[in-house]
Amino acid sequence: MENAIQDLVKVFLKSTKGKESLGKNQFQNLVKNQLSNVLSDTESKEAVNNMAQGLDANQDGKVGFEEKKIEEATS
Repeated sequence: MENAIQDLVKVFLKSTKGKESLGKNQFQNLVKNQLSNVLSDTESKEAVNNMAQGLDANQDGKVGFEEKKIEEATS
């Protein structure tokens, strides 16, 4: 489990190219390229956009680790 989490963080950081969050297109590329073997509809822009909106706690149009941690802490 620890290795899977480390891999997830590495992929996310590589995708963000040193930034704190992923924009809409970056998130779509991440889902399509890295998660297509475990998720359905990764080719559907609408499905990926809906997923991103669900993860975008502060509604800034970006997906980041920090906002997800804050959302979980306040739930």
